[in-house]
Amino acid sequence: MSKLQSFFAKTLSLTAYDLCDLQAVEDSTTFVTSDGYYCSALHLEGALQYLGENSHPQAISKMTDRLNSLWKEPGRQIQICYIQDPENGADYESDKQLKALRSSAKRLGLNIEPLIEERRKLWEGKVFHENCLIIVKTSLAALSKMEQQKARKELKSIPYSTIAQDPGRAYTRLLSKHASFVRTLKDTLATTCVVSDIEIQTLGSIINRYITGRYNDKFRLKLAQNEKKVVPPRLQESDERPGDPSTVMQPPLAHQFFSERPRELEEEPSLVRIHNRYIAPIQIETWSDKPEQFNELVARVGRRFPFAVSFTYQTGKSELIRFLNKSWRMAKLAEIFNKANREQASAAKTLTDYLGANATNAVLGRMAMFTWGESPAQALSRKEELSAAATAWCGLRPVEYLDDPVKLWVECIPGLARKAVSVPSAIPMQDAFTYLPIDRPATFFAEGSMPLFSTDYKFMPFKMGASFQRTWNNNWLAPPGSGKSVGIFGSCLALLLNEENRQVPKQVFLDIGHAGAGLVKLFKAIFGAKNAHRARHVTLRNDGSTFINPFDTMTCNRYPTQQEKQDITAMLSIIFSTEDGGDSKYIDLLIPDLIKKAYEMRSDKGGGKSDPHLYKRHVVPEIDERLDMGDIALEDSPYWWEV
Repeated sequence: MSKLQSFFAKTLSLTAYDLCDLQAVEDSTTFVTSDGYYCSALHLEGALQYLGENSHPQAISKMTDRLNSLWKEPGRQIQICYIQDPENGADYESDKQLKALRSSAKRLGLNIEPLIEERRKLWEGKVFHENCLIIVKTSLAALSKMEQQKARKELKSIPYSTIAQDPGRAYTRLLSKHASFVRTLKDTLATTCVVSDIEIQTLGSIINRYITGRYNDKFRLKLAQNEKKVVPPRLQESDERPGDPSTVMQPPLAHQFFSERPRELEEEPSLVRIHNRYIAPIQIETWSDKPEQFNELVARVGRRFPFAVSFTYQTGKSELIRFLNKSWRMAKLAEIFNKANREQASAAKTLTDYLGANATNAVLGRMAMFTWGESPAQALSRKEELSAAATAWCGLRPVEYLDDPVKLWVECIPGLARKAVSVPSAIPMQDAFTYLPIDRPATFFAEGSMPLFSTDYKFMPFKMGASFQRTWNNNWLAPPGSGKSVGIFGSCLALLLNEENRQVPKQVFLDIGHAGAGLVKLFKAIFGAKNAHRARHVTLRNDGSTFINPFDTMTCNRYPTQQEKQDITAMLSIIFSTEDGGDSKYIDLLIPDLIKKAYEMRSDKGGGKSDPHLYKRHVVPEIDERLDMGDIALEDSPYWWEV
């Protein structure tokens, strides 16, 4: 009998089409859901500036204050989906950045393919794909009861035989409410983060990537709609075969996303298999009352494996209070059988009283995660690691989802879930915002001619000369040999080569080293003989009024580092070498001794002929002031080296 039950369960289970909520297209940025509601998407790039221990709570408080009254109204669902993929996504991001580099090389007529491939090898294992979306759905509950009645009367019916997308089934009175809410949310996030609208074709490509795991930017949704009139594909005719609409029939959105039916594994019911991937969804039963910044979770997972997180919030203070009252009654009833439910009942009562007595707000929240692998064993192993990281992050409680895992996985896909299945929880708005990935480092630009990296190797494309920029100042500080000159000259070159510039921009840069002349020579070659005079360089000299460090070593080192010593040795070897190379063996022996001797002459260690300089107060008032501010205690008769 169990086999028969299993057969019917598999046969009669929901298809991909039944799980998909996106059914039609209203305009370039708005979907229509299966119930006639509206859905739009925003791309959340991350924070405009570093959000640390002090600035992060301030940013959260600012957003909460601006959205508090708006989120008290019912009828909105906000889903935030974050995904990180250091495996397939690394190749995708590398190709995207190297494409821009190849384009710049082609404009200059440079054959630097070996250098480009060398850069790809340097990136292996470091770069990764990261993306964060905000999906906003607006239901009929956002309208008043009278407006809802009018909207239902005006809703166009669709013939049962029509199988294609038809925006005519949406509640048109709802569109302005939806657009206003999305705009307000975007403006609020823009005070702290880089955020932008997403067109439906881009969102369709991202959803397809979530489902298939394939980074295919060429994926396009086929829409049963033109600019003037909606014509169901079943009634359309092709030029090749007039009267026969079959050649232009376009499948509904859900069937375009799901070219293969996702199934749970019989031997491991908690896993989903689709497109040769094994997906492990995770349900979060208990949220934390002390949420931490999202960067903490990313740091705990690291780059070891791919994962995705979905936060779904439903607005409406009155609906939330009804939910809390129901939870309180259920917990009180369950307390008869298990006293552990007493804490749940107490928490529900406390939050209900708090919301009723204050102007504060809370939301109904759901959280789900998933990771994936190439085998069931790998997916399960990563699932355990992700669950442990979520618990260590801020005390979340992941639990095994005992129902259909496909439904839980679909809930994590942006905008796709028709009905949420994860455990709902009441969350104060301030806590709800704290969980979100608003503290990830952001860049203003989606593309650029010079890739930079964040401290954890997130790509930071750099596009000089954008339309909203007047000037740009770079200050680079790093140890010797770390690429300061290469970096700042690369950014200058990016500004010069930007196609948006109508004229050559004025650039001034200072580099205390030897590389500046080379960049100016490159500029002169690009300008040609007629305009070569536009590029000039001036070399600073040790003439008594200006002092420079010709070897570019770190200030106040007793001796050069090993890398610096190698650089100085190589430079002096070139300077003192002869054409026939006859004295090279003696030079190679003398130069290291020369470097050592030069440093010993001014060292405060024993062996130097010069006495070390003692630090005395009132010689440099600024140094005295800094020492006093830092409450730094010095030994008797300290040397300047120590200070």
